[in-house]
Amino acid sequence: MILIAISNVQHYCKSNVNTGSLLKIYHNMIAVSDSYISKIGDRRLLQILKELQGHGLIELSVVSRGRYGRYSVAKLCIERKTIESIFSKDANLKKMLNHVPRVRNLDSFLR
Repeated sequence: MILIAISNVQHYCKSNVNTGSLLKIYHNMIAVSDSYISKIGDRRLLQILKELQGHGLIELSVVSRGRYGRYSVAKLCIERKTIESIFSKDANLKKMLNHVPRVRNLDSFLR
């Protein structure tokens, strides 16, 4: 579901996603879905993202914002068509492919 969340942000919002927004989108997707998936925390999300980066599915970079802190930004390395073909076989995950996330762009309010 994390890959689907990253894919949806890049497809619908045309931007990369930071880890805080990704966690909120993931929790929102769980609330909308009919499956019984448990929520994960910040640390587990970063572990999963680093595993996906190790497999070459995403690119993870750290952005520093000075006194506002730093955060990781995730970007897909594979095409959305590949994700759609893989996850469209499951009924619950197929429904999540059309989920439009609400993302707040960090660059706009830090300036």
